[in-house]
Amino acid sequence: MSHLNVWKTRLSPSPLLPASIPPMMYRVIQTLALLAGLAPAAMAEDRALIIGIEGYPNLDLRLAPQSAADDAIAMAQLAVERWGYRQTQVSVLLDSAATSAAILDALIDELVGLTAPGDRALLYFAGLGSRNTQDTRVILAYDSESLLGRIPEDALSDILDLIADRDVTVIMDTGFRGDIGTPGQRGIGAPGFEATPFAANGDMRAVYTASAVSQTAWETAMGGVMTTALIAGAKGAADSDGDGIASHGELLAHLRSQSTAWCAAQTNCAPMGLTPDFAGPLNRSPVGVTVASATPAPQGAAPFAASNTADLRLSIDAGTALTIGQSVTFRVRAAAAGTLLILDVDPAGQLARVFPSALAPNSGTAIAPGVELAIPNGKSTNGAPLRVRVTGPAGDGYLLAVLIEGEGVDATRLLPQGPASTALPQLAQNLQSLGRNWSAVTLNYTISN
Repeated sequence: MSHLNVWKTRLSPSPLLPASIPPMMYRVIQTLALLAGLAPAAMAEDRALIIGIEGYPNLDLRLAPQSAADDAIAMAQLAVERWGYRQTQVSVLLDSAATSAAILDALIDELVGLTAPGDRALLYFAGLGSRNTQDTRVILAYDSESLLGRIPEDALSDILDLIADRDVTVIMDTGFRGDIGTPGQRGIGAPGFEATPFAANGDMRAVYTASAVSQTAWETAMGGVMTTALIAGAKGAADSDGDGIASHGELLAHLRSQSTAWCAAQTNCAPMGLTPDFAGPLNRSPVGVTVASATPAPQGAAPFAASNTADLRLSIDAGTALTIGQSVTFRVRAAAAGTLLILDVDPAGQLARVFPSALAPNSGTAIAPGVELAIPNGKSTNGAPLRVRVTGPAGDGYLLAVLIEGEGVDATRLLPQGPASTALPQLAQNLQSLGRNWSAVTLNYTISN
């Protein structure tokens, strides 16, 4: 392809790494990586490794014409034009150049060996994902001889763990379930039960995957659904606060919004949904900076890009412009019966449960169709009406309401501990794993002194 005249492309795999990586070879990978990491600090710099694989000759499989390769080239251009990588810092592996040995060689030599603590490292993969006999997620290199693959998640994680002190962004436009006979899918096999995106680990590593583990990643002739949305978002569509930088939180919100809308219009995708997954610091950016707000109101509930089939509605009786010391009542109704969960994310990003709680002792955890629930709705032990008083800090926050249709769900057990930035993505994954219909809505508010 003519693109190869523009970008540096690795063509020769390293003889140091085996063609397949069984578990006993992980220590070899670690040793090589440690040795490669001894490069002089003066030589260290940001590095990006971009991989796009369309054809799998040993498997007689091929993605849509030029979709993965074009995705990879577009991502390489984005890394230079928007994220500040120099062209000499970006390596692109396309099709036959992207063998398993060449990919691992580039990971060791470049992302590990040519970066130092604090540098940025970008890894992008567009191609097929699968699972091996241990049900471990794998990415399929060009020379994969079976659907078991040659690059399991464990091996990739071992390498990335060696650069845990770098600012790492991993973008996997692939999935780990799918049907070989269904065009447009970037995954093979059945879903698993992992609760995190592919190779996620640590606060310095931002990891995007194209779909939740129970879903299929998709592509069109124009490219991966995820990559198309991510590039548009990074070029400005995701910059909701207008500061000129699309944070991971803003990119995630944009990705989920676009993916949900695309999927809803596709017959094959709509039944299972399409929700890109993420783990990492929402307030960081691929540009390598920390933005002022980790989870501004529209992005804070980004993991909940679910359809509102239950017509769930949430309001505050005093409106959304609130003052400290003011008393308020929350009101919610839905067209379907189910278990209700209401959360509050305050301007500092702290997460609190509004419902179920002692503020509504007469309501249990269920909501009936068409019946408005007011919170608070009871009385204290001294007989006085319960009240919700607005407290600080001042700023923008939001309420999140989730309705899980049906009975027998303990919504409180689905909510992980921790700040909103980590608990909400985990909650979304927990909800997805239930296999039930659920709806979610948010209500933004502003608190002033």
